[in-house]
Amino acid sequence: MEEGLALVEGLEKKRQPMPELEVIYFVEPTVASVQRVCADFADPSCPMYGDVHLFFPRHIGEDVVAEVRRNSFLVSRVKAFTEANLDFLAVEPSVCHFDMPGAFRDLYAPGDGGRLEACKAAIVERLVTLCATLNEYPFIRYVRASSVASDIANRAQDRLNAFAAVNKTFWFHGDGLADHGDQSRRATLIVLDRAGVDPLVPLLLVVAFIRTLIFALRKAYPKKLPVGGIEQKPTVLAI
Repeated sequence: MEEGLALVEGLEKKRQPMPELEVIYFVEPTVASVQRVCADFADPSCPMYGDVHLFFPRHIGEDVVAEVRRNSFLVSRVKAFTEANLDFLAVEPSVCHFDMPGAFRDLYAPGDGGRLEACKAAIVERLVTLCATLNEYPFIRYVRASSVASDIANRAQDRLNAFAAVNKTFWFHGDGLADHGDQSRRATLIVLDRAGVDPLVPLLLVVAFIRTLIFALRKAYPKKLPVGGIEQKPTVLAI
C-alpha cells in the first residue's frame, strides 16, 4: 500500500474487475501470456482495469508485439510497454541464479536437441538481462574444449552486442564516459561447463591467494600501521 499497490494477483486466476484502477502487468514475453492480458480487455464495455502498464522480464519478440496490436482497445489504454531486464532471481546481495532446475538435464541429456537449444537460448537471454541491470558489458571468457560453454559464450556476446546497439541509453562500467571508468573497469564473464570443469576450482584459487596475501601482510606488518601520521590498526579481512 505504501507504494500505491492495492493488490497482487496471478494472471491465471479469476480476478475481480477494477476498471477504476490502473494495472501493472509483469508477464512472460510469450504469445500465451499476452493473450491472457488481451482477454482482460476483450469487451470494451466491461474492461478488467483502467490504464495499462506492461512490463516484460526480457526481450520482446515481434510475435508478442503483433498479438498486442490485434487488440486495439487494449492498445488505446497502454501507458507503458517496457523490457524490464529482470529475468533472474537475486537471492543475496552478490548472488543470483536463473531459476532453471532442469538446466543440467536439458544441456547434457542425449537425444533431445530441441530441449538443448531452448535451454541455451534461455540462459543467454537471462545473462543479457543480468548484464543490462548491472550496467555491465563484460569481456567473455570460456573453456574452448567445451561445446556447451563456447556456444553459450558466443551467443551471449552476439546478444549483448545487439542489445547495446539498439539501446542507445545503455551505459556500462568501463565505457570511458563520465565517472564510469576506463576499460580496466569492465567486468569479465566466465562461462564454465560443469560436465568438464569444476566451477569451484577458480574460486578456491582466488580464496587461497587472498589467504596467502593476508598471511604475508600480517607477518610484514604485525603492529599498528601509520597512515597520514595517524596510528591505525591493520585491516583484517576474514574469509
